[in-house]
Amino acid sequence: RLYLKLLPLVPDDDRTRLNLIDLSYKLGQAKQADREVVTMIERHRSRGEPEKALPLLQEASRLHPQQMALRARLAQAHLDSGNVEQALEHLDKLGDLQIEAERYKDAQATIRVIIMLRPPNVEAYQQLLDQLPEAAN
Repeated sequence: RLYLKLLPLVPDDDRTRLNLIDLSYKLGQAKQADREVVTMIERHRSRGEPEKALPLLQEASRLHPQQMALRARLAQAHLDSGNVEQALEHLDKLGDLQIEAERYKDAQATIRVIIMLRPPNVEAYQQLLDQLPEAAN
């Protein structure tokens, strides 16, 4: 609650927002954490400096590597910045997390994005996509 009270006083303080994101995940409040992530990304995007969100997303992802929504936003931020190789790394991890969680439809969508980006081992991704069960999430 303290961080939520602090944010309006220091809306541009990324460290405070990152601490709130971290704490929200630790308290099992993933939706609150994701709202803060989106707010941070949008704030930087509206200022014409979306690249400033990247280190914050990377830090949050380092602290909470199993958070699929965070991993997806980090991959998208890398794509937006033209860092395809790094985006592929995070998309690959996201796909692994989705498969582990048996979220096969989500994994299929992620793998399709990877295939569209044409990594060197695109055939392996196509083979994986073909092998995934058609189960609903």
